[in-house]
Amino acid sequence: MLSWLVPYRVRRNLLDPTEVESLGQAVLNSPYLAATDLDHGFEQTYGFSMLFQRSQKERFYALLPSARPYLEKIMDKKTQVFLVNPLVIHEGHGVAPHADKTLMSFLPPRQKTPFPYRVSVLYLSLPPNLRGGELIFHRNALVKARFVPRVNWLVEFPGWLYHEVKPWQQTGWTGAAGAPRVSLVCEQYRLKPDVLECLPKFHLESTRDFQTFLKEAEAAL
Repeated sequence: MLSWLVPYRVRRNLLDPTEVESLGQAVLNSPYLAATDLDHGFEQTYGFSMLFQRSQKERFYALLPSARPYLEKIMDKKTQVFLVNPLVIHEGHGVAPHADKTLMSFLPPRQKTPFPYRVSVLYLSLPPNLRGGELIFHRNALVKARFVPRVNWLVEFPGWLYHEVKPWQQTGWTGAAGAPRVSLVCEQYRLKPDVLECLPKFHLESTRDFQTFLKEAEAAL
């Protein structure tokens, strides 16, 4: 149960190790992975996003098949909309404090933007000798809790809760840039009918340009 002292819950070893590795590779090798277009301090991070209503989950699986075990384990029975966002953070960077209001761009200007009912974050890969990179939770500008990520651990928290990711370094490493910090975020929404009707059934967002997709498709022929 969530509390003010520990405003999140953790599920260890959510997936089979081979499923975690497969999902991590799928994210890093995805043709949609690019510099993020999110604001709220997400600069210098990489990812893409897929918004979909529950009726469209098979369409999501078609684009990211290895995410099926993850989504089936975390889906709340009463949520109607999901926004899945891989988050790739390289050394020296993090994410500034924010609360998730990702649906804002889909709603009319005067429509109040709902917070996710739940945010579910699965850690897919972490650099060895990681220093920093903690998930920090805030309430009224005060730090309420800190979560140290572990591979294949799922952390879940209410969407209204302010949080940030601290910049990280890899200690004792003098070679080329190492592996990034990779997680898969899923915002789950319980929405009123008037908000739900404003949203697309399915929407893929990536900063990769269309010409890049065409070149990669031609190269694969």
